[in-house]
Amino acid sequence: MISDKRKLVFLCIGFLTLILPQFISFGIVMLSITVWLYPLCFLYLTRNAENRKELLFVWLFYILGAGVRFCTSLGSSFLLILASFIISVIGFSALFVPFLIDRRVHKNSNRFIYTLIFPLAYTTAEMLINLMAIGSLQNIGYTQIVNPVFSQSASLIGEFGVGFFVMWTPCVVLYVFEFRKRKIMWLKALIWILVAVMSFSYGVVRLKNAKEYTQNDTVRIAYTTGPYIGDFVSDFSPTDLSLCMESLNKSCKTAKQGGAGLLMYCEEAFTIYDYEVEPFIENAKEQAKNYSMNILVTLLVLNTDENSTKEYQNNAYIIGSDGRMLVQYKKQQLVPVIESFFCERSTTGIPNVWLDINGKDVKATCAICFDAEYSKVISFMDNDTSLLLVSSWDWENITEQHTANVRVRALENGVGLLKDTYDGKSVATDAFDRVVASTHTSDVGFETVNFADVPIDAQTTHFERYVIYVNYLCPMTLLVLMFTSRAFRRKREEEQTILE
Repeated sequence: MISDKRKLVFLCIGFLTLILPQFISFGIVMLSITVWLYPLCFLYLTRNAENRKELLFVWLFYILGAGVRFCTSLGSSFLLILASFIISVIGFSALFVPFLIDRRVHKNSNRFIYTLIFPLAYTTAEMLINLMAIGSLQNIGYTQIVNPVFSQSASLIGEFGVGFFVMWTPCVVLYVFEFRKRKIMWLKALIWILVAVMSFSYGVVRLKNAKEYTQNDTVRIAYTTGPYIGDFVSDFSPTDLSLCMESLNKSCKTAKQGGAGLLMYCEEAFTIYDYEVEPFIENAKEQAKNYSMNILVTLLVLNTDENSTKEYQNNAYIIGSDGRMLVQYKKQQLVPVIESFFCERSTTGIPNVWLDINGKDVKATCAICFDAEYSKVISFMDNDTSLLLVSSWDWENITEQHTANVRVRALENGVGLLKDTYDGKSVATDAFDRVVASTHTSDVGFETVNFADVPIDAQTTHFERYVIYVNYLCPMTLLVLMFTSRAFRRKREEEQTILE
């Protein structure tokens, strides 16, 4: 237990700021604010814990708060809340390790450079969790998409780099508080201020120099859903094949009338049996050829083959304006619990394809929902890509976070984005993350054909060029600083022994 009043205040503030987004929701805004606060509180508590029992108490409140923070991520039923809570507790238990690393290093050295240990360790832990595809909701960087100036840094240092700066802030604040009587301390704190000024200045300059797009710089894309089939926890039953074809044919006609060069569908737009895939795709090819329009269509394919190890496939197909099949893609990153036990998983990279859209040659990359949450997946995008197409299935509890994640992927790589969603928020942005279109299925309904003029003027970003080096800079620097910290500790111990 904790009896110190100051520690109790920090514990209460830390816990409340962790759980606040669950009860007071302003989209992604509340998440973006609280990530600056709760790390400060729990960092102070772990550094000043007097014994292991007190440290265990801090850890318990940390993971409980995280569990509440994301307990409705998978849905609102009891089983899904429980699953979300357990996954969050596991993930944030791993993210508590950076606090322990910082505690150990902080005891050994008071040098300013070691304020970098915690953000480096935290960012490294985020990377490891992302590599295991457990999820990315716990990431810090994507939450800052609400700040259009600061978020531009993602084009330079990526999502993990933005998260690093956020997590460095509480370390600097505690350093200033702890050594506030030292004059040299304020000079060292200016380093953080300088980095902050540079980050915001970079964003201001980048947005100021961003061009205003004309019709010649954009392509018109129609986006829609398939027939309404219930929410994501429904028992998926196949829709009559003739109704699926009728829905697609109607949407193709509307899209062409609206001047679209590409018709795009949300994730799992149509649910059919595996033996119905061929006639459905043949019909889609015919429509694409008749209207001289590209079609990105998605299918939830129910397996009837007894030899199949999984119940269904989550597939996307891109058909060219001449009726040729250009892409057949199967989802890579499966949503834990909901998909991971039942759905076939692709082991190939995301597809890159040239499309003729409105008479313009456009290099596009296609991803399905959860795929786009991971920079490790989107990093396989070709360098000359100018358009990221993400077919998604959201739900109200997750749509804002998922949309923010996907927008960061497009910003990192300097490409235009269209995210089309079933039961959630669809959005189109340019290479600078300026929103050019946004709709929500609660407003426009299902099977409604919407239009977006998406800019295709891609921007070469430093992150895109050096993604491998940028992402692995944190773990390598962490190892170096931890090694030097240990060396300094040994040297100090030897000097103390000699003096004694």
